[in-house]
Amino acid sequence: MAKKEKDKIATKQQSEYLKCMLTTEEVAMAANDLAKLLDDEKALETQLISIKADFKAKLEKCQADINVKQRLVRDKYEYCPVECDVEYNYTTLTVKLTRKDLNIMVEERKMTLGEKQMTMDFDKDSKEKENAA
Repeated sequence: MAKKEKDKIATKQQSEYLKCMLTTEEVAMAANDLAKLLDDEKALETQLISIKADFKAKLEKCQADINVKQRLVRDKYEYCPVECDVEYNYTTLTVKLTRKDLNIMVEERKMTLGEKQMTMDFDKDSKEKENAA
């Protein structure tokens, strides 16, 4: 019979990822952490929606400003309030619109039916002259 030789064994230490059961306390801590993380996620999603809405509004305002400037460049004019004199001539039944800043007449037209019905204070002027005399 052959003599049995002793096994040659070498050992070394290393780390391995193995299944480890959690304690009840560790599970409870993980549950609390999970709940906090879920709350944080909801808050971040809400902030993201708000930020997107803010930037969408800013983008729309920028696009509107671009459209305004584009129209100004294309048309080379804009409408704005201008002080004017409006002269109602009840003899010729016409209305003249004169710009005060440039002192030019910009429109002459026939009176509308409503304008023809306006009160004429010619009698008031006569009475004021009589009272002054």
